Amino acid sequence: MVDNTDRFINFLDPYIEKFLNFLPVSWADNLALLHPYIVIFAVSLPIVAIGFQASKKADLQKPGNILYMLGVLSIILAFLSGKSAYLDARSNISAQGLDVLNSHATVGMLILLSYMGILTLKLLYMATKKEGLKNFITFLMYLGGTFILYMMTSGIKLVFHYGAGLIL
Repeated sequence: MVDNTDRFINFLDPYIEKFLNFLPVSWADNLALLHPYIVIFAVSLPIVAIGFQASKKADLQKPGNILYMLGVLSIILAFLSGKSAYLDARSNISAQGLDVLNSHATVGMLILLSYMGILTLKLLYMATKKEGLKNFITFLMYLGGTFILYMMTSGIKLVFHYGAGLIL
């Protein structure tokens, strides 16, 4: 039986499969193993970009936008590798750990979708330069940053409390 979490995170499967077909075979097969390394960038780049975005200095805005776009790319890669890790971990984890894993997967999908939306708003701001939109984007980035930090703590809990992703 497929639960709601599986349905929710599987709606992008056709697109993920197309992406994985472009990767070298060794990468696609080991994508779950790359997840911890990719996540470092998915957490740090958007958080640092928030600091740049909040700055009033004009010369920090362009580097902040570049960091943000790299952060969105790393979030996409973290989602893809996390989906692969989810499939591996799901069969080797306790019932309590499975609840945390399902929550982690759902919030990961929400972060992916929200950061893609924020990126769209950032591109709109870059075209229009409306100050109110910039403030709204900054607020959304702070909000997104809290979800990223939550994801980080739940990922740590999955590894250190439930042994998810450990190769024994």
